[in-house]
Amino acid sequence: MGTFSKKRILLVAVAALAALALLFVVVRHETYTLEITRNLVDLGLGRPVRMVLLADLHIDGPIGELDRKVAREVAAYRPEVVILAGDIVNSKKGFPGLTEFLELAECGAKVLAIEGNWEEDLLLPEEKTRLAGIIARRGGVFLFEEWFDYDSGGVKLRFGGLGGFYRSDKWRDLLKREPEGEPKRILIAHSPAVRDYLREGKFSLILAGHTHGGQIAPLAFFLKPFSILGRYSSGWYGGAPPLYVTRGVGTSHIPVRIGSKPEISLFELY
Repeated sequence: MGTFSKKRILLVAVAALAALALLFVVVRHETYTLEITRNLVDLGLGRPVRMVLLADLHIDGPIGELDRKVAREVAAYRPEVVILAGDIVNSKKGFPGLTEFLELAECGAKVLAIEGNWEEDLLLPEEKTRLAGIIARRGGVFLFEEWFDYDSGGVKLRFGGLGGFYRSDKWRDLLKREPEGEPKRILIAHSPAVRDYLREGKFSLILAGHTHGGQIAPLAFFLKPFSILGRYSSGWYGGAPPLYVTRGVGTSHIPVRIGSKPEISLFELY
């Protein structure tokens, strides 16, 4: 009887180790396997404009192989515009890593960046200035509730940047600063919840991140009824204006993704 019990214990232990090993393989695959989504968007531009949407890089030190792969994919796509939709770094420790990332992704594109809730809450004002300087040195613009008019090859697009969590005072600041003219408007928002506060017709498209697609999607499924994630998780949401939410690249709090692989979103606007 004692021998039988020992055998059972050994079998259970082996099975448990095998299950843990399988779980490790699955989690690693889900966390580090990059998915590339391709999107065609008709804005009536007259010619195609390639654009990349990235969010939630969460760089907090030297970049890893996943970030390098993302940067190489950006460079290979050769977009005209690259959007960094917030939570780019977790702290100032991520500044050298971000610099390396931008160097690897260099393709002559205009980089437009906004802050996420991590930058909004954790960076000091002088650190935000340094972050904007890193973007500017690559020919980019950091939009703090500001606008950027893109005018190239007969295409005119106006990008509005609304970083961090939605607040009505931020929204009012953005609207007050809008220049004259009526180009196609694209809103870059960190939080997709901003869509619920917009009036129809103001924007042709909203691009957002923040959600990580739930990051641990099975858990997110159970949390969704309690509105912890809000209405928007990932992908396209129709209506006026249409909204695209990217799952982003990095992770926060727990360095794990399950059922929500990291994403680089490629767009062709036409």
